[in-house]
Amino acid sequence: MSQPILEMMKIIITYPNGVISNNKANLCVNRGEIDSIVKENGAVKTTLMKILFGLETAVSGEKTGLQL
Repeated sequence: MSQPILEMMKIIITYPNGVISNNKANLCVNRGEIDSIVKENGAVKTTLMKILFGLETAVSGEKTGLQL
């Protein structure tokens, strides 16, 4: 099994109105994998990418950035 090049663990996102979204979301991408995030509209896909690239901050959780 290869080492992850990206890992987001137990990510919690809270919106200004107090709604908690994706309570403890996890994402792990290993070298050589082709992955996709597929969910319905409003399922926080874009927000997870914004957290990954530092455009938004999660309430809690940990992120290991791209290790290429």
